[in-house]
Amino acid sequence: MFERAEQSVAEVLKTSALGARLRKVAGMEFFEREELAKQKAQQLAVEAPSAYIAPIGAPVSGDTATVRIAVLFVAKNVARATGHVVRDGAVPLGINKLVDLGVSVLHGGRADGIAWQVLAVDFIDNQVFAAAGLAIASVLVEAPMELPQPVALDDLPPFETFVGLIDIPPHEGATEHGKWLAEPPDNSASSPDAQTHVSLEQ
Repeated sequence: MFERAEQSVAEVLKTSALGARLRKVAGMEFFEREELAKQKAQQLAVEAPSAYIAPIGAPVSGDTATVRIAVLFVAKNVARATGHVVRDGAVPLGINKLVDLGVSVLHGGRADGIAWQVLAVDFIDNQVFAAAGLAIASVLVEAPMELPQPVALDDLPPFETFVGLIDIPPHEGATEHGKWLAEPPDNSASSPDAQTHVSLEQ
């Protein structure tokens, strides 16, 4: 459910006019948001403007879950008292404009049959980000989704091979993990840091 929701938000962003201006759209585990300043500030500066997608929870009522996802928009801090810094005739995409565009795309955005609504916008004030020349904002979106259906044990294939895909910090998000598990695996944007394959005796 969460993987599908994350992929839906990514699709909304990538297929919009905004998607062409983002250098990266990727998944991110929710807990990583607190580690960004320690581990990823310089990496984010290189990748900006970008968007990172982090599932944060889903209140459940009956057979429906309201899936909530935080979309972190990252921009280089180009605002100045005299206006935006212009290089080579191009106007960099500042955080205010990036958030405005993001909200306009996400509010009412739909992909894979999931319709998203924006709940809130929160600007993140952090000295480490500022020192790296970054401005970051979180846009909270939600959408109703049916709960996953139970799977009968008889329908599961036999467990014949154990495949371990190891992801060390800084971690990739659920979207990239899903690509690694696809058949065939998609390692075009990222790949596991280590792998192990074990054949089990029947």
